[in-house]
Amino acid sequence: MELKQFDNMQKLSQKGFELSEIKNSSGEVDQIKFTVFSYIGVNKKTKKIVLTVIAVIGIIFCLISYVFIPIFCIALLLILNTKTIHVSAKKIAIKNSIPLFPKKEFSIENIERFKVERVETRDSKGKKSTTFVLFAHFKDKSSKKIYTNLNPLLVNQMDSTIEQFLNITDNTNKKQLDELKFPNLQKGLKRETIVEEKLTNINTSKPSKEYPFSVKSSLISDKVIYFPKYNQKTLGVFMLIFGFFFSFPCLPVGIPFFIWGLKKLVNKQYVNVYYNKLSYNIKPISLKKQKELFKKHISNIEVTPSNVTTNGVMSYHLLATTKDGKTIKLIRHVYKEAALRNICNKITKRLDLDKD
Repeated sequence: MELKQFDNMQKLSQKGFELSEIKNSSGEVDQIKFTVFSYIGVNKKTKKIVLTVIAVIGIIFCLISYVFIPIFCIALLLILNTKTIHVSAKKIAIKNSIPLFPKKEFSIENIERFKVERVETRDSKGKKSTTFVLFAHFKDKSSKKIYTNLNPLLVNQMDSTIEQFLNITDNTNKKQLDELKFPNLQKGLKRETIVEEKLTNINTSKPSKEYPFSVKSSLISDKVIYFPKYNQKTLGVFMLIFGFFFSFPCLPVGIPFFIWGLKKLVNKQYVNVYYNKLSYNIKPISLKKQKELFKKHISNIEVTPSNVTTNGVMSYHLLATTKDGKTIKLIRHVYKEAALRNICNKITKRLDLDKD
């Protein structure tokens, strides 16, 4: 099998992993190596933050009861563990930085292509969890599970990079990431269909759990307000109570959680859209000022998964992509995808982006 040589690729850092090439004695690239920083698919900086938060919470709960010790130890090991994935023309080898996790090797001779699948499972209480699995599909129609992660962007990037390296042509890659965003029950539904089917019997004239937005439209603007309390009330109340009680024994730990919970309950996210620009901000608990984004700088506005789930339900962001490649989160963590897509359609229509 002919291997694809990457131009000027010694080491590339991506979101959640690092990609490097390994050359043989002749100076030719015969392997590529992925270094995945964590099972949850985050970068080094975010990994440190997550570890710190879990360690602090773990210490507090373990002081309450020793029952929590094994739970937090497992969680820390999963996040601490760094995987290295070596890909050559004949095999894929997966190694772990923590010896407790075994090494795995897969033969990929007679490989046809790779594919990422969204795997949804439910526990005994009905809570859904979602992972993203990279499968190898062979010419004899058999398949083999290669790698699993919680971050669909990371696994999708691995898929396309490995196929590029092995010189495999796969026309399904272009649509794959978009399909991974949707729960399995929604696959095959188009964007407009999702909005129409989910919101047909929903009152959108006032904010509610199913439609956590207030929209005021006039001839010159659309004023959108997102109420996180409708989607994140339980989490907000929990963090508020947790922070309040732990402020007494440990003030530096309790106060941040209390403020975090309060923000979930009282903050609102605002997006004001005009024909030539939009503005966005969060009130009342925020240090950030209102910002503006002009239409001439906007390339696209879309709904994307946040890769954060609560009780197995994915939350979504409303992102604006600028013409110089930057992404800006206009609205964060909405758990009602159809409602957010409806808002996205309104903003796109007001800015008349479809015609640009």
